[in-house]
Amino acid sequence: MSEPKTYRKKPVHVKAKKLTDRVSMLDIVEWIGENHHSHIQHPPEAYAVRIETLEGIMTARIGDYVVRGVAGEFYPVKPKIFAATYEAVDND
Repeated sequence: MSEPKTYRKKPVHVKAKKLTDRVSMLDIVEWIGENHHSHIQHPPEAYAVRIETLEGIMTARIGDYVVRGVAGEFYPVKPKIFAATYEAVDND
């Protein structure tokens, strides 16, 4: 059996916002917009933003990032994974 090839992810620029508090939840829901389904989940489950992604409904909690991908899709990313995967670039 042959060994698998090694591949590197192409550099892609995405937009992201960090979910910091209830006010930023409103900002993220507005940013996601009408064409994508999202809503704020209130206690008792704890404040969170539920986002319809390509893989189904996912939940972004305080501290998570919400990313808009290259095809306009939205998805939440945990802080450690975000830091390992993304780095800031200069805005044009």
